[in-house]
Amino acid sequence: MRASDGGDLQRVSPESEAGSSHFPIYLADGRLLYVTEHITPGQAWTDIWAVPPGGQQRQPLMQDVQAQGPFAISADGQWLLFFSPRGGNFDIYRVSPRA
Repeated sequence: MRASDGGDLQRVSPESEAGSSHFPIYLADGRLLYVTEHITPGQAWTDIWAVPPGGQQRQPLMQDVQAQGPFAISADGQWLLFFSPRGGNFDIYRVSPRA
């Protein structure tokens, strides 16, 4: 919970970032993972980021993933789960976010 004056807020995703950042999850090693979804007419893609403990510079794990959330990320950070109708029906897919 944040303090009532909001003084303890720390932005993780860059202010200048175009897109919608969400689905944050902490991994067992202390990193914070989140996704940024980009949606334009006729195209959508996702970038997945890791932020080390202490809020140092974020690191890209996956970029230009052709999927939209919601996502689930395994606690060990080995797998990203999402659903998609890309095969004609909604199916669940698993992909490794390791670059």
